Amino acid sequence: MKSYKKNKSKVNKEIKRSERKKYLDTMMADMGISSLSELSSNEERKKWLKAVMPSKSLERKLKEMGYDLSGSKNKKSLGSRRVRLLKFRKLALASGGDDIDFLIQTLGPNYSKIVRFIIPNPIIFFSEARGWLDPEAKMREARAGFAAAGVPMTPEVEAAVKRVIENGSSESMAFINENPISETIGSGQSLSPEDLVDSDLNRLSKDLSSVGIQTDSTRSSVANSIITLKERFGDENPNSILTGEILGLLAAAVAGGSIEAAMQQRESSEEEERLNAAANQSGLSSLANVDFARSVDFSRVSRDLMMAIVRMDSIIEEKALSPVTITSLFRSDFDQARVMLENYNRMKDGNLSGAAALQPANDYMIDLYGESWARPIIDIYQKEDLTDDEKIRQAEAIISQRPKTGHRLGRAMDVVGNMEDVSTVAKELEKYFVLRSQREDEPGPHYHISITRQIDSQALV
Repeated sequence: MKSYKKNKSKVNKEIKRSERKKYLDTMMADMGISSLSELSSNEERKKWLKAVMPSKSLERKLKEMGYDLSGSKNKKSLGSRRVRLLKFRKLALASGGDDIDFLIQTLGPNYSKIVRFIIPNPIIFFSEARGWLDPEAKMREARAGFAAAGVPMTPEVEAAVKRVIENGSSESMAFINENPISETIGSGQSLSPEDLVDSDLNRLSKDLSSVGIQTDSTRSSVANSIITLKERFGDENPNSILTGEILGLLAAAVAGGSIEAAMQQRESSEEEERLNAAANQSGLSSLANVDFARSVDFSRVSRDLMMAIVRMDSIIEEKALSPVTITSLFRSDFDQARVMLENYNRMKDGNLSGAAALQPANDYMIDLYGESWARPIIDIYQKEDLTDDEKIRQAEAIISQRPKTGHRLGRAMDVVGNMEDVSTVAKELEKYFVLRSQREDEPGPHYHISITRQIDSQALV
């Protein structure tokens, strides 16, 4: 009897829950979460709620269709299996409901294969919206998606898809116009000035002007101001491309009242992150005889290399050698291309011109990396019609296709200090690790030590 009452109580409780809560529950279930607390931050929760909840005008349209978020006398329940089947994409584009119904009925199980090509996903709408502004481009994607999935697109289906996509583009534009650009571009995304809509230009002109870069809301003025902003933040190759990162710096500048305040905040944050990263790598930051350059990246250092650094500290202590500094650990493909270009430019002979001036740099690259590895990158670095940033990006694309070794695998370090003492340390490390060490004199005297594996992990205990 108790069990029956308990279950009945649960059922009654569920029936009494508001349709708005049922709607949110189903949206969360579609996303694979049971609570908004599972989202990473308050900002992410606000964005999610803003993306999935219908506007007031849309709620009125829903009510006409039999969905009432504010009442309990629905013709159709927002928690019903039918709405779950539609995955609530219908609600994001309620005025296209008839077309969605037609597509579901006509395509049957194939609908789930093509839905992502025709409707913006409301769960991640704030990061997808800008990709839906061109209905013709989305229509081309839909046709290709149907073909790839092996789903026929009859004239009737094509007409319905076109109407749904046009509606989605309209919803996307409305969303972007209503929200700051910082909420509709992710940290890894970028926009050219041509991609900015009027609301973007208006907001950016106000923010840029507020931190001392006078800007009007024209596309050309905003483009020039973005270049100025990047220069003020120390970008060596500024252009007018707007990135999520530069938006974050602009937001910090607006909040702090000046670009200088944002610069100080960024430097403080970067230093704190560096120290935290070092502290998390088996206490490397507390080693007595090994220091690290500010630019060192600990993010993907292999365990063997970490243990080699710890062993290095012990060797220096035991043999009373001079302390050393590690100037490089892990390098991304981009960083590898950047370092190679810096060294290549440094090795050019300034007293000569033409091919003769480049020969020392070419020889240096080939000696260090080998002919087959270095030659395609040399060809890029020699092009006079490319900026340094373009050279780095093109070299990065080549490097990314090569097997990862050394710095790019998190298994190499560059060490500076007393060269005799560093040589001694490298020889001592050979007792514990399979490694390759090489003295290099550019950009300054240092040892490049690449760790393959430990010989005997017990020896490090």
